[in-house]
Amino acid sequence: MATPIDITAEARDTCSVGKLKDLAASYDSSYKQPNFFKYRVWIYRPFIKALVKKAGLKNKNVLLDAGCGQGFFTSLFAECGLKAMGVDISAQGVRQAREKHGSRAEFTVGDVLNLSYENQFDCVYSRSCSLYNRDNFAEDHSVSDALLRYVKPGGVLIFDYYTNLCARKKSTSWLYHSVASAHKHFSHYPGAEVFFSLRIDALLGRFSFSLSRLHILISRVTGIGGELVVLVPKTFK
Repeated sequence: MATPIDITAEARDTCSVGKLKDLAASYDSSYKQPNFFKYRVWIYRPFIKALVKKAGLKNKNVLLDAGCGQGFFTSLFAECGLKAMGVDISAQGVRQAREKHGSRAEFTVGDVLNLSYENQFDCVYSRSCSLYNRDNFAEDHSVSDALLRYVKPGGVLIFDYYTNLCARKKSTSWLYHSVASAHKHFSHYPGAEVFFSLRIDALLGRFSFSLSRLHILISRVTGIGGELVVLVPKTFK
C-alpha cells in the first residue's frame, strides 16, 4: 500500500473552501502517478464481489463511490453488475478514472459532503476516505450522516477503511482505527454490522466476512493490515 496523503489534524476537522482546495491539490499531485495506491486486482476483485453479496446488492443497483480517487473500486463494483458512479474532489483522479474506467462507470468531480443526490443510491461506498482519517472518529458522525443522505431508504452505506490492529504499527499520516472505535462510531446507527477482513477470506466463498475474530487476532499479532468494514442499513427517510 502506498503512503497515504498526509492530512493535518486541522485539515481533517475543518471543511472550509481553502482546506478543500489544499486537499484536492495534494491528491492531484499524487494522482499523476497511475494506480498511486498500488491496488492489486487479484486481491480486491474477489473482496468486492464478496462485499456486494454480503451487502445484499443486486444487479443494476445504483452505487455511489464517495471519494473514488482513480476509480479502481468503482470499476470493480461495475464489474459486479452495479450502475456505479464515482465522485472525488481531485480533478486529476477523476480524469484518470474516466480514461481507464470510463466505459464501465461514470465519474465526476465533487465534494462528497455536499452533493445534490439525496435518497438516490441503493448503496454508498466509501473506502479509506480521508475525511474519516481523524482523531475524533469514534464520536463524530458528521461524515457518515452526510453519506447516508445519499442512500435510499432500505439501502446501505458501506464503510471500508484500511487499518492495522497491531499496537507496534504506527503511521505519521494515517490513523489506524480500531474495531472498538468502529463499533462506537456506528452504534449511532441501528442495524450496523462491523467486520474486519484480511481479504483472503473473500477467496473462500461462503466464508467471506465470517472470520472477523480470527483476522483481528492475526492482525494484532503479526501486524498484517486489513479492511475494517461496516454495513449500515438506512432505516429512515
